[in-house]
Amino acid sequence: MSLPPLRERKDDIPLLAEHFISQFCDENDSPLCTLDQGALRVLMEYNWPGNVRELENVMERSVVLASEERILREDLFPQELLESTSMNIRQLDLGKNGTSLKDLVLEFEKNLIITALKKTEWNQKNAAALLRVNPTTLHEKLKRMKIKGPQSG
Repeated sequence: MSLPPLRERKDDIPLLAEHFISQFCDENDSPLCTLDQGALRVLMEYNWPGNVRELENVMERSVVLASEERILREDLFPQELLESTSMNIRQLDLGKNGTSLKDLVLEFEKNLIITALKKTEWNQKNAAALLRVNPTTLHEKLKRMKIKGPQSG
């Protein structure tokens, strides 16, 4: 017997999300988070190419990144999850002659790093932990991308 992909079992998403939230709150000794309706709507509209494992990863990051005991829409990563419901391909500005994939990836990476830094009040060690990279790697990326904290001139 084969189980259909998650995108064909949308009714399972709230139950699975709540299960994963409970599991990761326990693992992180965090108070139990709840899922905001806006965040749930994003989860329900997403196509889930990575199936249940992708949902599990999203919920794990969301529990870690949530600034409150409520997981909000903006706590959801990866960015594709949010973009799938807030932006269609026509809104992606590739310019008249296109653009470099490398430049788009760098811009995405820079935005993700800045988001993690903001979530951690610009604490590089904590931001590196959120992004699951070595703090030295994050520091080098900050230098290369010329990202400076709000208190830096």
